Amino acid sequence: MSVTPELLALSQKDLDIEEIQEHLHRHYDDIEDLISGVAENQFHLIINGSPGMGKTEFTKDVLKKYVKGHNDIPPIPRPNFLSGTASGIKMFVELQKAKDEGQITVVDDTDKILEDTECLDLLKGCLDSQGEKVVDWKKYSTAIKNEDVKEKFVYNGRLIIITNKKIKTIQDDTANVSRLKLDPIMSRCQYIRAGLPNNKFKIQALRMFHDGYKKQSRYNLRCFKDSNVPEDVQEQMMDFLDENQDRFSELSFRTVAKLCDLWKFKPNKWDRLAKTSMFSQY
Repeated sequence: MSVTPELLALSQKDLDIEEIQEHLHRHYDDIEDLISGVAENQFHLIINGSPGMGKTEFTKDVLKKYVKGHNDIPPIPRPNFLSGTASGIKMFVELQKAKDEGQITVVDDTDKILEDTECLDLLKGCLDSQGEKVVDWKKYSTAIKNEDVKEKFVYNGRLIIITNKKIKTIQDDTANVSRLKLDPIMSRCQYIRAGLPNNKFKIQALRMFHDGYKKQSRYNLRCFKDSNVPEDVQEQMMDFLDENQDRFSELSFRTVAKLCDLWKFKPNKWDRLAKTSMFSQY
């Protein structure tokens, strides 16, 4: 489970709504601070958590501030987002394009790269802090020439890796092969568990982002705005989520987006369709 030890311990306590939201504010403060550290050229970062809980959107929102100039930091170049299925050569090309100091590459929704030996070797080379280590991949020279990039480069940019992959961080002298391959990457990055421990915490996070959307704060549940959902229907949806939180097969920001899709399709029976299509069998 990709949840911080603090939130995991708190989930075992009988906390009221205000206490949960207070701890969630601190949790999102920590995530924002670590993303800011990348934007301020301090370190690389791995953001790990369950699908649909806003890791990518939150990262975009924080970096967007730095593109405009933030905290007396001059504006940074627009981050390069690499998502989908990524091969070693595609990563080599994209990282070379954003190799200079101040440039950030966000590797998102590409869990396979953390299992692929070639991708891991490439990341290891880019993340290495031993001076100007040259990233060199001569075996792909033909493909690289076709992409109009060099066969080797010095990487001075910063990386954010967003992943849903379950990563064990307990020290273990008997770790499996997959873990041993991943360890060199983990040791070169800061790491944040962005997941939430249970549905009670998830519901409060959804409410915080819903309220933030109305107040124009850093929290922003965009699917309501994108779908032009009236405020009274928004409240109905939030109450519906709260009342049925343990019945959904998945409870996340994507759940809200799917409710919006049902409302656009059948405004008068979105809730019934949600029970039919989104509730777990058990």
